[in-house]
Amino acid sequence: MRQQPLLVCVSTPAFDYSTVGGYPLRAAANVGRLIKLWETREAPYTAVRSGGARGQNDLRPGGALFEAGELVFDSVRCSLLRNHKFRSFHDDIGAPPIMMIGGGLESTIVATAIDAYWFNIQLTVIGDAVYPARNLTVGECGTVLKILSNFVDVVNLEFVEND
Repeated sequence: MRQQPLLVCVSTPAFDYSTVGGYPLRAAANVGRLIKLWETREAPYTAVRSGGARGQNDLRPGGALFEAGELVFDSVRCSLLRNHKFRSFHDDIGAPPIMMIGGGLESTIVATAIDAYWFNIQLTVIGDAVYPARNLTVGECGTVLKILSNFVDVVNLEFVEND
């Protein structure tokens, strides 16, 4: 039997998630859809706060804000896989494959993807559920995702709306 993947939503407090203004609506919608899907299936998911100080709010399952807690990990512009609390959590739940969404492509996602390759951890980045980085255009983000595909799986999803 296959193990359910762990959904990891990377969120950066510098981004204003209350409005989707500067981000592609598709990425924002896909982040929300994936979180709802994981909640519905009672599959494991968590979040990482990237690039911000402790105590700042982030995205949370259900569309509200993440509060500090056991399943919210802080990663300041580095790989989530170098966070000892996250690695302990990941190992405790059986070291499932990881799916990363949210966040920008200038820090945590890139570093985590490269570390996943070197640590031999199965990682998938959902490309159309990742926000453009602060300093990159949408086209440049596509190039970053193409480069990352040399290290980890990068996929895009087509959601079919059911009535």
